[in-house]
Formats: sequence, structure tokens, C-alpha cells
Amino acid sequence: MDGVKIIAMLLAIWGFATYIYQNYLDDSKDRTSVSVLDLFSGQVISDALVRKKVLKTYAQATYNNG
Repeated sequence: MDGVKIIAMLLAIWGFATYIYQNYLDDSKDRTSVSVLDLFSGQVISDALVRKKVLKTYAQATYNNG
């Protein structure tokens, strides 16, 4: 093979490897942000909803006690 074909092959392999690695990162991120079981209602809710619920509960407790 001449130099151009070698460089083209290396770039193709590099692109494929980065594509696979990005999918791996996305999948591992999805697994770490899995849904959380709400202990009060037994429903499965997302992390964002958990944070929102905690902040809402904190705000209500602060308002009621303040």
C-alpha cells in the first residue's frame, strides 16, 4: 500500500474507534443515572425529579418552620 491508503485506513480505524468509545461513554452515563425508587410512593422516578422533590420538601420545611 502506498502512503495515502495507509493514512486513509488509519483515519477510518480512528473514526470507528471513537464512535464505539462514544457509545460506550453514553451507555455508561445512562447506567449511572438510572431511575431512583421513591420510597414514599413506590414509584420509579428520575434523578432530576428526585432533586426537585428534595428541594421542594426542603423549601416547605423551611417555610413552615421559619
